[in-house]
Amino acid sequence: LSPVCLGSLRRAASINAEYMGDKDDNIITKAEDATREKAIKTFFDEYTSWMFEDQYEGEASGSNGSVDCDGENMDCYWYDWIINLKIGTMLFQADALKALVSIIFVYILLLIHIRSAFVAAFGMFQILCSFPTAWSLWKMFDIAYWDGLNMMAVFVVMGIGADDVFVFWDAWVQANQDLPGDESLVMKLSLAYKRASAAMLLTAVTTCVSFMATMFGPNTFQLNFGLWATLIILWDFLWSISLFPIGIILAERYWWLKGCLCCCDREGNCSCPPVWPLV
Repeated sequence: LSPVCLGSLRRAASINAEYMGDKDDNIITKAEDATREKAIKTFFDEYTSWMFEDQYEGEASGSNGSVDCDGENMDCYWYDWIINLKIGTMLFQADALKALVSIIFVYILLLIHIRSAFVAAFGMFQILCSFPTAWSLWKMFDIAYWDGLNMMAVFVVMGIGADDVFVFWDAWVQANQDLPGDESLVMKLSLAYKRASAAMLLTAVTTCVSFMATMFGPNTFQLNFGLWATLIILWDFLWSISLFPIGIILAERYWWLKGCLCCCDREGNCSCPPVWPLV
């Protein structure tokens, strides 16, 4: 260790020894507790800086992070739990940013097609609802292992969920075109259900079967991802036929939810009158 890390380690060890002695005597105070946590955090931060920045990055001679091995015909790499944690955090942050970009991009596509900020937001909301519900089912069956590859399912469900929204929305538009204008909302929604549900069910079943096929592979991460993706797609279908129509009904009931919501002046005069459905 570097001299700085050794100094921090000695201080943390000394404070921790005194802390454990006071703990046995049941005379721990909040100040002592805070001092111990601060000392341990200081050592952890300095050790992280030394191991990752000075050793892993500073000593690396190759573009892939390898170091010289005294002339041997091999590549050597630094390994430490802190390096693993640091690289894992960096990869997670990069993937999370990509997922956020994917969500924004899909929402923009929904907004362009539907031309209603509220209904498009409701469609995105029902897609995102598939994650907590799938996770609840995952925990209900007490599946202990969770692989990091499962996070990639967000890109899969964004595409499939948007497809379901497009299919149901187009069926709703067609129902409004085929039925008289004074037809009841129930009849219009019923016709939209008949046209959309079969296609959405077929796509959901074929996708779930495809992911379930990956569960028969030899790798644990492959099985884990296939099961998680299947649950995600299943819940996305259920929310598409139950939650998304609620957004359409709300927009039908309240006219101010139908338009673009961005064409009004300060006095409240809107330049784009609501047109429903927008095609």
